[in-house]
Amino acid sequence: MFVAAPLGGLILAELGADIVRVDPIHGSLDRGRWPLDSAGHSLYWAGLNRGKRSVALELTSDVGRSLLASLVTAPGADGGILMSNLPLRNQLSYEELRRRRPDVIVVRIVGDRRGHSQVDYTVNAAMGFPLVTGPADDPRPVNNVTPAWDIATGTLAAAALLGAVLRRARTGEGALVEISLEDVALSALGYLGRLAAAQLGVAPQERDGNMIYGSFGRDFSSADGRRLMITALTPHQWRALRVATGTSDELDLLGKRLDLRFEEEGDRFAARYAIGEILERAFAALPGEEIESRLDAAGACWAWYRSFEEAAGQEIDGRNPLLRELIDPEVGTYFAPASPVQVDRRASFSGPAPAHGQQTREVLMEILALDEPQLDALAQRHVIP
Repeated sequence: MFVAAPLGGLILAELGADIVRVDPIHGSLDRGRWPLDSAGHSLYWAGLNRGKRSVALELTSDVGRSLLASLVTAPGADGGILMSNLPLRNQLSYEELRRRRPDVIVVRIVGDRRGHSQVDYTVNAAMGFPLVTGPADDPRPVNNVTPAWDIATGTLAAAALLGAVLRRARTGEGALVEISLEDVALSALGYLGRLAAAQLGVAPQERDGNMIYGSFGRDFSSADGRRLMITALTPHQWRALRVATGTSDELDLLGKRLDLRFEEEGDRFAARYAIGEILERAFAALPGEEIESRLDAAGACWAWYRSFEEAAGQEIDGRNPLLRELIDPEVGTYFAPASPVQVDRRASFSGPAPAHGQQTREVLMEILALDEPQLDALAQRHVIP
């Protein structure tokens, strides 16, 4: 939830939208969220709020809430849109915003539809994934470091908002769009067949370390101690793996002995341990450089395990075109990703994240036509910085 809403706005900003982030005058909960740079600036904030404008308002006051409601319901084809992960009450309720502007679009992101406090990690725990993640000999649940449900929800929120904008353009109608992290996760269970499997008595997935469920894939170690992940989900990937490791004959004999056809994904999964033993010996006999050469030549699907630092260094040194140099007034100069979406073979690259409240006066003057004396009066009343 605390990633989903900022990410939804970032996705839209990268697609060309003018995104105005509004926060409490003294800052929001994520203003100092880790990771931090050496000076204490939040790299989390810098990453999720690039290309936006920042407005700070005293939202505990009627005047501050009224200003926000006016910003949300300002006229114009590009106005009348709000995305939020906070409760919307009083002047900011959908009903009140709709009274001000009948075609307003409100996208609200919540933890769960019942109003309980939920975030990515608690939703993930409730959906069963941590119980089938991790080594088979350790019964403790293993959380996912990646806030996957936040990322999925933020992406879905951006898509839902664009859908509501298209509907408004066609019909003139606004919309109240509500998305919960729990519903997104539960939907994924359904999409992946896990929900039906649980109801129909299909054998449950068990903890299996780095094994891929339903196919063949796992981690291996090279002769010089490097670790890689290999997958063989398709017949082509399976054939490439056999050729690269020189294990075709041995694997054919194994298939005959077990009466299994390893061209079939399910049969590879059924024999995953026996297949793994053969491949483990093959990889353990080869240095990393030769493994890389063989797998690439065969067209296998694989990757070395890399730390965050290794990944960043190699992608930057390799001149990955997704990465561009960004000059951030607070953080400094570093490489940041452009939008992963390419339009006409070009990816947009947004500027740095704003300082908290940096464009407050600019936005209020531009959208609400307030003048300097009015802004000064609001500052004296501590409604704006």
